[in-house]
Amino acid sequence: NLEGPIDRPLDNHIFVASKACWFEITDAAPQFDAFPPAHDAPAIEREERLPETGSATGGSCDCGKVRYEFDGPAMRLSFCHCSRCRKARSAAFSAQAFVPIGNFRWTRGEQRLRHYKVEDSRYFITTFCADCSSPMPRAYEDFGVYLVPASSLDQDPGTRPEAHIYVGSKASWHTITDELPQFAAMPPD
Repeated sequence: NLEGPIDRPLDNHIFVASKACWFEITDAAPQFDAFPPAHDAPAIEREERLPETGSATGGSCDCGKVRYEFDGPAMRLSFCHCSRCRKARSAAFSAQAFVPIGNFRWTRGEQRLRHYKVEDSRYFITTFCADCSSPMPRAYEDFGVYLVPASSLDQDPGTRPEAHIYVGSKASWHTITDELPQFAAMPPD
């Protein structure tokens, strides 16, 4: 949630052995499969979380009390650099998958979800687990989609990132290093 310049480059990427299959690291910062060698800490283990329906793609919160799944590949996957997404995710950008409402279902813990709507926003709502605060999917009925935080996916969503959106308000300290198309706001389609 930093604003303004940071006078240093990215130091490194950690835990790249368990990074999302859909995310490609394209910068030159050193990469470590776990903690850097000088950091004396145990490895982090996590059980594999499979969807209830074998052919579906599943997702869950950090504590596992909320789970969902969807059929078919996600319609699209985009990186959003707007200030609201950055604040809500405490990150340089958010990665969001778009899934048709009819293909999505909650399988556990939907009652644990909480929502926050920015007062002056027409559409921006943050949905999260009440126990661990992990970002969770939210329905946008006007558009017929669930917006799924890609960080909550437990399996490959069947699509890859296709664009950076709202780069007109991206963090000044973040440099986009991949070749994906960039749009100042939403793409024309």
